[in-house]
Amino acid sequence: MPYRKALKIIFLAFILLFTSCKSGRLLKKAYKSYEVGEYYTSAQLFQRSYRKIKRRDQKAEVTFLMAESYRLTNQNLKADAKYKQVIRSKYADSIAYLNAGLVQLKLNRLRDARKNFETYLEAHPNNTLALNGIIACDSIAEWNKIKTRYTVRKHDVFNSRDSEFSPSLVGQDNDIVYFTSTRDGKNSGKTNAITGQKSTDIFMSRLDSKNNWVKPEPLDEEAINTEFDDGVTSFSPDGKSMYFTRASYEQGKALGTAIFKSERSGAKWSQPNEIKLYTDSLADSLIYAHPAINADETVLYFVSDMPGGYGGKDLWMSKNIAGNWTLPENMGPQINTPGDEMFPFIRQNGELYFASNGYPGLGGLDIYKAVPQQQEGEEELTWKVSNMLSPINSSEDDFGITFESVKEAGFFSSNRKDNKGHDHIYSFVKPELEYYLEGYVRDEKTDDPLSDAIIKLIGNDGTNVKVKTRKDGTFSQKINRNAEYVFLAT
Repeated sequence: MPYRKALKIIFLAFILLFTSCKSGRLLKKAYKSYEVGEYYTSAQLFQRSYRKIKRRDQKAEVTFLMAESYRLTNQNLKADAKYKQVIRSKYADSIAYLNAGLVQLKLNRLRDARKNFETYLEAHPNNTLALNGIIACDSIAEWNKIKTRYTVRKHDVFNSRDSEFSPSLVGQDNDIVYFTSTRDGKNSGKTNAITGQKSTDIFMSRLDSKNNWVKPEPLDEEAINTEFDDGVTSFSPDGKSMYFTRASYEQGKALGTAIFKSERSGAKWSQPNEIKLYTDSLADSLIYAHPAINADETVLYFVSDMPGGYGGKDLWMSKNIAGNWTLPENMGPQINTPGDEMFPFIRQNGELYFASNGYPGLGGLDIYKAVPQQQEGEEELTWKVSNMLSPINSSEDDFGITFESVKEAGFFSSNRKDNKGHDHIYSFVKPELEYYLEGYVRDEKTDDPLSDAIIKLIGNDGTNVKVKTRKDGTFSQKINRNAEYVFLAT
């Protein structure tokens, strides 16, 4: 009997040791996944490891890393729950308060967000992100009352159950659109350990003879859509040059994010060539992404985390001189913040649009408009940056805008109102203002209104019309903006 009891104790000890080793291996794997940026996988592994952890401080750390993993994969409700658990455990790193506040901003839980920003500021009184977070909490209600003239709707052709984002309008008639999507494409790969979604491909749609967008299809060329993440495009005005991002990846190892260029000949795109922007030994581990090319292809704007930035991801620029790209220049503190600035778009008039979570905003990434300002006597440009407000921006992530040439219309992407945090494409338009000249014709002696009087209107825009007054002596005539007119009543 004692012998059998001893065997049972040894067997139980072996089971506990085996379980402990297995749990330790799982936790080690979770840390490794988090370290290389596989946040979707790390969240799952930390969750599975959590119950086996005995030490309170380690439990708090794993909970914090779970919260971070959920935040970085847009699982905001789960992230919020884990940050609250971390804060209750009195986790040593105060960054939990800042990141909890940022998540709660996206969830529109402004009271909780403000409290966490205030707590973080006690230890870091000059932190820009926390200070801007408090400004946002205090201002969002007023900002939402400002009604811009944009109208927004979710597009009914481009979207799917998966993610689609960063549309690019191409062609003189803006009759072709390219965008990035995780839906099943020609070369769709397995689930990405970083995002939990499939790898991204580049898709295209065009307007048919009835001015309707046709069902999107992936680009046929195998050289463009690979097993890696391909997408976030920018085009030359003639649509013959395409710049795009490719993020190469192996399980447990990121192979680098780079910008490529492909040329179109007829209906085919050429084998893309990588644009080398940095020659340092650290270059392969850095991010070069989200290209935006200007009208004459002489300046390339892009996103990078290379040294010399202002925190997070910054916007940079490089100039094409005699076929060679210059050493990148940071866009400076007028554009960049301690947060992330991403998804640039440059219009033909020089206006720069980008997404940022570093300014006081409505929550998550907001789209900003930067207008270049040339100061008299100074060669260097300055920028006037403004938030595009609602309905372009929301409490969630809004980014990747494109315009129909000179019109105030186009598309952008957002993960608003999607429980899974998937991105979708929205159209927007700002109706053009119409201007009218209105007046009243009366008898100078009796002050009575004169019906059927004739008003002749001549403008320096070529206008030459005659308008008849109504019975009450009033008249109205549509006119053009920024024109000069003379008129005569008879």
